[in-house]
Order: sequence, then C-alpha cells, then structure tokens
Amino acid sequence: MQTKGLLLYGVFAGACFFGVHSGVATRMERGARSDSSEGTPTLIRNVANGGADAPSGRLLLRVPANGQSGSGSPSPEEGEPPAEPSDPIFEDEEGDSKFNGELVGGKAIFIIDVSDSMKSPDAGPGEDWDGNIHGSMRRLDKVKTALINFLRTVDASVSFDIIWLAGGNIEPCEPPNTAKLRGELVRCTDEMREQAIQAVIKQYTWLGTPTWRALKDACELYPDDLQTLILYTDGAPFPRDVAGEWGESQVPAILADFPKWYKRKKANGCSLTVFVAGNNDKAGSFAQDLCAQNGGKYIHE
Repeated sequence: MQTKGLLLYGVFAGACFFGVHSGVATRMERGARSDSSEGTPTLIRNVANGGADAPSGRLLLRVPANGQSGSGSPSPEEGEPPAEPSDPIFEDEEGDSKFNGELVGGKAIFIIDVSDSMKSPDAGPGEDWDGNIHGSMRRLDKVKTALINFLRTVDASVSFDIIWLAGGNIEPCEPPNTAKLRGELVRCTDEMREQAIQAVIKQYTWLGTPTWRALKDACELYPDDLQTLILYTDGAPFPRDVAGEWGESQVPAILADFPKWYKRKKANGCSLTVFVAGNNDKAGSFAQDLCAQNGGKYIHE
C-alpha cells in the first residue's frame, strides 16, 4: 500500500512539473516573438529546427566607413600588416678571424717563441693541426696548431707576418737575433697560406728568448696601421743582460723602449695580446707589466 502511494505521488509530481515547464517555455517563446517584432535579433530553440540555434536574420554587423568611428569602437587598421621578423644575420668584419680564441684584425704580426723550452710537453690534451690527438701537447705544437688553424680560416683580405722569437744556435746567443717569415706584411693568398703553413710545421727550436729585439722589429719594420700584435712566449726575456742599444737587462729595456716604439700603432687602434704558456713566474710577471703599461691583454695558458 505504501509503495502504490509513492508511485501515485511521483506521477502527480511529474505531471505538475511538465505543466509548469511547458507554461514557462510557452511564455518565453511568446516573449521572444514579441521582442522580435521590435527589431531585436533573437536566438530561438524549438523542436521544429532540431534544437539548433537559429538567427532571426535581422542581426546586422555595421562597420564604420573610413574616417568615421563608432562610439567606443576601434577604427579599422589600414595598410599592409607588419612583416614577420626575420632571423638575425651575424657578419664578422672583413678580415677578422681568431688565433687561440682571440680576434685578429686584418693586419697582424705574430711573435712566436721558439726557444728550447717550448718543447715542454705540458700544454694539456688536444688535437694538433693534422688531426692527431695528444694526451699532453708540447707548447710548441699547441702554438703551431693555433697558427695553422688561423691561416686556414682567413683569406687574402688578411695581411700577416710571423717573427720567430729565438736567439742563436750556440750559447750565449749573442747578439740577440730573430727570424721572420717574410719581413713584411703579406696577403694570405692560397699560395702564401700554403707556404706559411709549411714553414710553421717545419720550424724548430733555438736557444734564447731575445724579446727586446723581436718587439723592436715588430714595431719598426711594419706599418703603423697594424691592427693586431700578438706575443706568444713561455719564458722571461733571456739572456737577461744582452738587450737594448747599450746591452742593458732585457726587461727594464723593454719596459723603457717598447712604449715609444708602439705609440703610433696604439694610437691607430692596434691591439696587443700576450700569451704566456707554462708556469714561469718571471715570464708571467713581465707579460703582465708589459700589458698593463701599454693597454694590452694578458692571457695565461
């Protein structure tokens, strides 16, 4: 008996709900039609159109003409849309390349220490100019590789020369002397590149480190528009007491004379970089003093 009562109550409640719902729907539809008669666009959902939203056909999108703008509405954009940004193009300056990680200008002199101590095999692991892997390279092989890699990456827009920093074949290396690849700036043509690479490969070590003479030659034999001067060494100037015009000690002589030699080149923007290989404290101290005095860059290898 209780179950039948619940069922009858449910049927009665459903009928009431359906009736109320139908009445609300009818009033909503009439209201919508009434609003439609006043020109307001409506969206009507009913059984006849499958339950889809159907526009009344009276909704218009009005766009203001050029020179006019509606209240609070943005004016249309004119002209072509902005171009998409392109990838940046990076271009090195003409003639610029790198020696041992440092930029080199289009006119460069390399002073390369080929004293006997450059044969020391303490330059760390690396790959030489011929692709051979070494667990610990010789200092000389490392700087040769840097030179050859530089030569392989530049073209005839670059002019260069190499000064081999070393003394004589016998003690006490008097007078201090140096050797030069050409003794003048030469363009890195294909022919010159190959000649220079072969000269670098074949270069052997000598005795002594006549730095005063090498720096003097670098400043006096080459034009003042030189862009890069690089000194790569592993030792303090030696012999210590054979330098200068009167044979004074090399380090004081260099620090006294080099600023005068280098003055015009420095004024024209030439950069000085001094690399020191190994752990010779005197070499490092001298190189740091030289760079600090002349606006150069000191790099310890």
